[in-house]
Amino acid sequence: MTDRIEPAGGLPRVETAAKPASLIRNVTVMSLAASVLSLLLFAWIGESVMLERTITFDLYVRAWVHQHASPALTRAMIATSFMGEDGVAMVTVVALVLFLRYRWRRAALWLVLSLAGAVVMDVTLKLAFHRSRPEPYFVTLPDTYSFPSGHALVSFCFYMVLAWLLADKIRSKAV
Repeated sequence: MTDRIEPAGGLPRVETAAKPASLIRNVTVMSLAASVLSLLLFAWIGESVMLERTITFDLYVRAWVHQHASPALTRAMIATSFMGEDGVAMVTVVALVLFLRYRWRRAALWLVLSLAGAVVMDVTLKLAFHRSRPEPYFVTLPDTYSFPSGHALVSFCFYMVLAWLLADKIRSKAV
């Protein structure tokens, strides 16, 4: 039995370089462990939200943020929000074009599947929790529920997958 997974033909070396099976097993086990721990943490947070245990904390954070509000900070938060919404969409298009240009098909597929999964998870969880948004201070309310944060979920998935893919590609080229 071989300890390497054979590459598919016709693709660049970086894309087809065989990965040691032991590495794949270790990464799979670590990923599953991280997923289970994340799921348990999210379940605890979700239960706290459903049972309205977070209201005092939410109101405290909201009052603290409003107390420190300024036009410059508001612009900075709008820019930060952009990186979790429109910025992700733009960088996704650029990343997919580059991945397809360099024939990194697995990378492109992984990116698309992770983002599709994040969007499906976001919509499903928002419908499950039905947590209304707090009254806004500066902007109009979006039409969606507030929990979980779609910006945080989608941008986390995107930037983590992109970082992993790029680190793998950079490491592959260095070897």
